[in-house]
Order: sequence, then C-alpha cells, then structure tokens
Amino acid sequence: MGKLIFRFIFILSILLNLSMAVHFFKDNFKTKKAEFALNLTKQQKEKMAKIRLVNHKKNEQIKIQIRRCQGKMITDLRAVEVDKEKIFAHLRDISALQEKIQQNSIEEILAVKKFLHHHQCECLIDGLQAKLSAATKICSKKCCHPEKKNTGDKSDG
Repeated sequence: MGKLIFRFIFILSILLNLSMAVHFFKDNFKTKKAEFALNLTKQQKEKMAKIRLVNHKKNEQIKIQIRRCQGKMITDLRAVEVDKEKIFAHLRDISALQEKIQQNSIEEILAVKKFLHHHQCECLIDGLQAKLSAATKICSKKCCHPEKKNTGDKSDG
C-alpha cells in the first residue's frame, strides 16, 4: 500500500511539474510573440521594461488595497444582520481601485506609444483590441440565449 501511495505522489509530482513548465513557457512564448510582432529594438525593449515595472509596482499596491476591501466586504457579509449600504460602499471602493488600475494601463500604453513607430502602435492597439474582445465575449450558452419556442404558427418560419 505504501508503494502505491508513493507511486501516486510521484506521478502527481511529475504532472504538476509538467503543467507548471507548460504554463511558464506558454506565457513566455506569448510575450516573445508580442515582442516579435512589434519588432522592438533593444532600446525600445529596455524602455518598455522600465515603464512596465513602474506600472506593475503601482498596480500591485492597488491590488493590495482591493484585497483589503474584499476582505472587509466578506467580513461584513458574514454578519448575521448584513448592512447592504456597507457592502455597496465596499463595492464602490473596489470599483474605484479597479478603475485606477485601468487608468494606469492606459497611461502605460500612452507612454509606450511615444517611442514606437506607426506600424508598432497599430500592432499594439490591435493586440489590446483582441484582448478586450476576448475578455468581454458575450455568453453563447442556452441559458443566456434560449431557443425560440415553436408556437405552431407557420408564419414565424
């Protein structure tokens, strides 16, 4: 029985390591693919890395604040008597912080655009558009778009 458990843990460990490697290389490949599409020079890459680092640090601080607000909201939701106004206030705070992250992202794009040529800017914006389209894809499941019921009326068809 001990050998069986050991083998299971060993196989599970290998699978987890493989999945982490795939995840790392997939993300790394996407970054390299984006850089290739933009055809960045070494100087542009360095400038972009500095801008990204500054923006990343700002956004991480905001994420800490968001987590705190979420924690407060969860604590307030656990109360026997839930104060909806308090919950909605937390939601407004979280929304404002998320908006700040979005504003920082736009500031980053504007800063990066200053040292890109026209074709690179177009590729950057096209990439942004693709990400936004994927993030806001409308649900196509039946629960959101029920099929039209057959009423028996021949004029519908």
